[in-house]
Amino acid sequence: LCVPFVKAQDEDYYQEENSRTKSELTTDLKDLHRWGPKLGIEVHAAVNYNHMIMPLTIAGSFNKAFGGVGFDGGGGIRIRAYHKLAFAAGFDYAIRQFDLEYVAEEIGTGDALDVTEKGTMHYVGFYYKTLIELSRKFHLAQTFQYTWVYRYNGTASAVNQNSGAVYAPQNTTQPILDGWRTEDQAELGIEFAYKWMISPELILKPYIGISFGLTPTLHTNAFLDGFFGPQEQNPRYANLKIGVVFETGVWLDKLKK
Repeated sequence: LCVPFVKAQDEDYYQEENSRTKSELTTDLKDLHRWGPKLGIEVHAAVNYNHMIMPLTIAGSFNKAFGGVGFDGGGGIRIRAYHKLAFAAGFDYAIRQFDLEYVAEEIGTGDALDVTEKGTMHYVGFYYKTLIELSRKFHLAQTFQYTWVYRYNGTASAVNQNSGAVYAPQNTTQPILDGWRTEDQAELGIEFAYKWMISPELILKPYIGISFGLTPTLHTNAFLDGFFGPQEQNPRYANLKIGVVFETGVWLDKLKK
């Protein structure tokens, strides 16, 4: 008499669990409008810190090699493929900075100079995101960004170690280190966002993200022999981003009763 009773309890338990799961899925699919629009337009902006990752093989040549505070902004479209899967792509504008201190030789006199160089790179390009909706309140996204350098501006100043003479800062349009040049940027990262649905047509998403450069920040023209031949020793960026996305719906799901 006991065995059937136990079996019945187990069957009832799993039946209730299956029913509950199906009920939750039905609610999700019924209230698709709560997951965001089918098609939306988004605008994003973020402040970021650019951490410069300098190869150890050349790091000793610099007294200081830092990144700086940058910016990311742009806009595009977002398409919801499923209630928990979406894609976004669009135009992107980015700013990256660096701050270097190193010793150089003055042309003509051969005197040692303590040089301070600061540079700002401006990029334009595109971004792409694959978004996983963790819930109606949070999403996790894999991000990809490719941008081209369209402008560089910087300053360079120096102090003569022998005479103590100070050379006033000069504006520069490219890095002044011999052979150094800027590079287009490809970045891969992740993004975690909180979603605040102000209305079905407007969603505000504060987010935090991190991305890593797949391409060099700067070409240094410094090579080291490696297994596959000479390898250029180039710095790369790791970026910490804090920003917000504004999304407005173009194509919305109809509310079901």
